[in-house]
Amino acid sequence: MGDPRSPVLLHVPHAGTRIPAWTRPHLLPDDAALAVEIAALTDHRTDAVAASAAAAARVPPWVLVNPVSRFVVDVERFPDDREEMAAVGMAAVYTHGTRGQRIRADDAAHREALLAAFYAPWASAVEEAVTGRIAATGRCVLLDVH
Repeated sequence: MGDPRSPVLLHVPHAGTRIPAWTRPHLLPDDAALAVEIAALTDHRTDAVAASAAAAARVPPWVLVNPVSRFVVDVERFPDDREEMAAVGMAAVYTHGTRGQRIRADDAAHREALLAAFYAPWASAVEEAVTGRIAATGRCVLLDVH
């Protein structure tokens, strides 16, 4: 929660490491290999950086932190062929990992479930936050924290 006078929104999309239990069986790497992948692609402690910046600000900004690992859904990628990283299996729902290895089987139903459970709600939350800042202050300054 930020100051109602603040137009600033700190967006922290990749600090999360959570893998919800229902998504884990769809990820092919064993726990150790998945931990390596998550460690490689997590923007470690960016949530703490954003929280610290917000706490130190004269007019605290609003902060949105995505708690879910990008190995579940990458909320900053397009969910379709518009995403240039789709060519290497790393669109919104990754099918390949950091070394090009297969991490998830092609499963359209599971992909749609992931997008519905994580991608769409995150997009709605960001849209609502931006709209709220514009309504309250006349503008929104969106800063990605990576």
